[in-house]
Amino acid sequence: MNHKILYLTVFCVLMGVPLSGQDTLSTDTTSTDTTERELPIIAIMDFIPVGTFPYEITILEAQTLTNEFAAQVVQTGEVTLYDQAGMREVMDQKGFVSSECTDPKCVTELGQLLKVAFVINGNVEKVDSMFAINAFMIDVAADSIKREKNVVHVGEVDEFITEIEILAWEILGLPPPMALLRKRDGEMAVFDPSAKTRMGALTRSAVLPGLGQLYLDNPGMGYVWMGSEIVVGILAYMSFTRYKTAYDDMDLYFDQYTKAANPDEAREFRILSKQAELDETTAKDEIQSLIVVGAGLWVANMVHAYMSFPKPKAASAAPQKTAFDLVYNQKLMQPQLRFSIALD
Repeated sequence: MNHKILYLTVFCVLMGVPLSGQDTLSTDTTSTDTTERELPIIAIMDFIPVGTFPYEITILEAQTLTNEFAAQVVQTGEVTLYDQAGMREVMDQKGFVSSECTDPKCVTELGQLLKVAFVINGNVEKVDSMFAINAFMIDVAADSIKREKNVVHVGEVDEFITEIEILAWEILGLPPPMALLRKRDGEMAVFDPSAKTRMGALTRSAVLPGLGQLYLDNPGMGYVWMGSEIVVGILAYMSFTRYKTAYDDMDLYFDQYTKAANPDEAREFRILSKQAELDETTAKDEIQSLIVVGAGLWVANMVHAYMSFPKPKAASAAPQKTAFDLVYNQKLMQPQLRFSIALD
């Protein structure tokens, strides 16, 4: 008997027959491809402002957050969103009020009326810089809460919207995209090796004149600074060669001068020794001057590289737009009246 059960289990696994209930959104087990199976239909009720009256979040602001949440639900690709405007129209016709329809029984009745598989409702609260949202996913057929998620966030509005976007995935039992998680953790501005910086240009010009300008895609000035430093270096090397030659000649002529027995020869070696000493001093002065010039060019090249970093362009003044704008939301597949609302 045990062998028969084992064979049956193996057969079921190979044929893809589910052996137990799974916590998924779809009841279709013949395919996991969203393009081949019928996606469950889900309705999203407007989030309800809660807290101490007067609420810091208005009904319109709560609807704006609901739309952000709904748009992200569509992005999951795992459900079909019931038309938001159509749902509100049905609720008005049948006497459903979002602020009063919060218990699972009422939500289930609405879901049955809309003929959807799931309904998501919830509430949102704001106290100073603290935001909180409680979301519930109601299984209409089972008449029960399938999943519940609570989010509390302290920070800016944009950060809270990111939490709402992540919540849209988690309430469906799906892992949020890494892009959203990085956005939550503040890692969107990760280090880009190709990004140009002032310090990058300055450091490179400090290592080699002109290298910072090449780094900033300014090859003309880069080669000018590099060439100038090379010319100074060549001149300094030539002066050093003359200095070394004059130094050796001075030692040689002075030694011959001290050893000369003939007064005329001694006079000649003395003149040559003095001339070599003069050449040595001249070459030494040239070297010192070229060192100063080279150092000055090096510093000037660093300053130029630092100052040449492109400044961010000032944003041009945008034309004044009306506070209201009629647009078509492709994600929600419905026209919307769009306007900006400051939550803080």
